[in-house]
Order: sequence, then C-alpha cells, then structure tokens
Amino acid sequence: MSFLGIAMGLASPGYTATASLNAGSSNQGEAVGVAMVAPGLGFAIGPLMSGFLYEISPNLPYLICIPIFVVVFLLVLYIKRYI
Repeated sequence: MSFLGIAMGLASPGYTATASLNAGSSNQGEAVGVAMVAPGLGFAIGPLMSGFLYEISPNLPYLICIPIFVVVFLLVLYIKRYI
C-alpha cells in the first residue's frame, strides 16, 4: 500500500500538468478540473461497483478490469497518434 500511495502521489502532479500543458490557454482550468475529478469518481464508483460484482463472484471484479484496461490502453494509443 505504501508503494501504491507513493506512485499515486507522484503520478497525480504529472497527469495534472500534462492536462494543463496540452489544453489551450483559455481551457487550462477546465482541463485541470476534469483531471482532478476523474480520480475522485474512480475512488467512489470503483469500490461500489467491485462490491456488487464480488457478491456475484469473487473473481468477477478482476475479470471485468481486464477488458476495461484493454479499452483504455487502445484509446490512449488512438489519442496519442492524433496529438
């Protein structure tokens, strides 16, 4: 848990700065706002969804994460190609 906390603490300023630098000068506040809201939603929705899935089957939360990670990975590659 310590390593996860350190990694998240180091990653947060990085993706916030990236969002700010890639946005136009008039949209920097909006970009940082979205970058700060997204993790909070993940921390709120993720455990709730995982709890419901765990009630069905203890392996289901992990099996659902695999396709989500694949879709996000492909989306990042697609977006990176056009930036």
